Amino acid sequence: MKRIIGAGFFVLTALAVSASTAAFQDRATNDHFELRFGPAGISSLKRSPMRSIEDLISPGGNLGDIVLKYRMLDQEWQDFVTARMADARTIKQAGGISANERIILYNGSGWYDYFADLEFTCRFRLEGDTLYWTLHLRNVTHKPVEIGSFYLPLPFSAGAARDSGSLIAGNGSFLIFERNKDQTEYLVMTPIEECPLFEPAQTERNFAPVALEDEDGGGIFIHSARAEAGALKSHEEGNLPRTHHLLTPKFTPGDELTYGFKFRWADSDQEVRRILYEEGLFDIRISPGPTIAAGNTVTLTLRSKNVIRSIEPEYPDQTVIHDSGRGENDTHSMTVKFSKSGNNLLTLGYDGNRKLYLVFNVVIP
Repeated sequence: MKRIIGAGFFVLTALAVSASTAAFQDRATNDHFELRFGPAGISSLKRSPMRSIEDLISPGGNLGDIVLKYRMLDQEWQDFVTARMADARTIKQAGGISANERIILYNGSGWYDYFADLEFTCRFRLEGDTLYWTLHLRNVTHKPVEIGSFYLPLPFSAGAARDSGSLIAGNGSFLIFERNKDQTEYLVMTPIEECPLFEPAQTERNFAPVALEDEDGGGIFIHSARAEAGALKSHEEGNLPRTHHLLTPKFTPGDELTYGFKFRWADSDQEVRRILYEEGLFDIRISPGPTIAAGNTVTLTLRSKNVIRSIEPEYPDQTVIHDSGRGENDTHSMTVKFSKSGNNLLTLGYDGNRKLYLVFNVVIP
């Protein structure tokens, strides 16, 4: 594989006082990760002790912030920017927090009162070779709240450059960060397919697999319908869908939403492929590549636990697909011939109404 913001939320009527972190350990370490927690998330991320001294988080950076655009009914769009919400931030106290976990709560609200429009909970947890990151939104009002864009800043350092093998492609998305150009070592970021067991039932009921739909160089978009078009990379040709999400009023089905990601280390391209397969994603091989001359044939091979249910070209009248189907070792193969020049979107539907989007650049010979 080729390696390949002011918080404009409803003004608080009562100040939320940031909890002291003195009672909590600011470090979490196991055989795979060495983390340091700041007040708002992870301020330092390294491989396990004795493996690396390089920090993947940029100086002053914080992994755990989010940026939302939202509105209630047909009112004006507002910003929800956690980096500007220190006064509304607490370390969640319920049950205590173990050394391998950090939970950060914004606009904490009781079930029968509320002081803001949205409540947000960010959780980091180390388990074995995996760092979990879950994000939970709750509508604490009696009106629907529309999430127009959901953006995650990724403050990785220059020494953890985004690898060219990363893929922003709906449910099949993943990100690869190359830690060291002189030593093959990658941090692989994948969406969580099923809600982790450590999350409470309340969170599990509203869990949804992440479908990434764009990036801007500094982070990624889960929803991008209200994102500024000039910052988006994938929408220049209008290929990938741009979505929003509606949170129903509190105490109704759909009033909460949970997303999640995993981080795992890999020491080779082959290990990256193994992780993608294990996490329910796709190990993709394209020959000769995603850029193809019009009229030529591209061979697409995908290894995955998922079963591909549908193949939809963006321009059916100018695309010929020969599907060889699912073979041995969970491998699905097909050949595709594009006649229309420019970007061509191929949508693969698979288990659970999920979709993988692949964009091919078709050029005139």
